[in-house]
Amino acid sequence: MSLVPADQTITKAIERVAVLAGRDVDVSVLADGFTNDVFLVRADDEQYVFRVPGQSSDLLEISRTDERYNAEMAAKVGVSPDVVDDVEGMDVMVLEFIDGHV
Repeated sequence: MSLVPADQTITKAIERVAVLAGRDVDVSVLADGFTNDVFLVRADDEQYVFRVPGQSSDLLEISRTDERYNAEMAAKVGVSPDVVDDVEGMDVMVLEFIDGHV
């Protein structure tokens, strides 16, 4: 596994995502934010976005359950990427990667 310097949260989350089981992955940082750290995880020809709660996100009392529900509903109507996984107990959401520029 090739990793960017990061805390152990992303490593532990990757180990618990079924679609990545037994695969070599490459991880890079997409964005560091106040509420989430966002990583791009590549495995073979597939790419995923991992949204890891930031260090101060607990101060905002964000409901990660509601966040996931909203993400799933947005994906269902076609305005957001699909939710691939949710790492239980870590509040890490895994989304399909959509290539684009902002």
